[in-house]
Amino acid sequence: MTSPLGPDPGPETEAFWTAAGEGRLVVQRCAGCGTHRFPPRPVCGPCGRAEFEWSEVSGSGRVVSWTVTHQLYHPDLTGAVPYVLLLVELAEQPGLLMYGNTAVPPARLRDRLPVHAVFRPHPDGWTRVDWDASGNTG
Repeated sequence: MTSPLGPDPGPETEAFWTAAGEGRLVVQRCAGCGTHRFPPRPVCGPCGRAEFEWSEVSGSGRVVSWTVTHQLYHPDLTGAVPYVLLLVELAEQPGLLMYGNTAVPPARLRDRLPVHAVFRPHPDGWTRVDWDASGNTG
């Protein structure tokens, strides 16, 4: 049985999930103005063009915000709460935000903490993009 918490890749997100499974982080990049965007969407906000390419990014960023979730929202999360969800600004572009889980204890989190993407394979065959701060001191 697959987890209802896993991705349901469609035409707009399939490339993201495929790359994650290969240990790579990709985002859309507008073919017109070059703006990176996440989450994937059909049209560029700044210029309105629909043409884009998938661009591999470094997976490095800084924490913008976080929340600690104590509520069990789904039975598949039994044993996982509390968990920390981060909002990360990627290094490639100001305002390019991505979210994800982290094992960094809340007491270690701070604004602008450097983090990097880590890829966690799920038993159902997909790969989750999480964030880690190991090795980062500044």
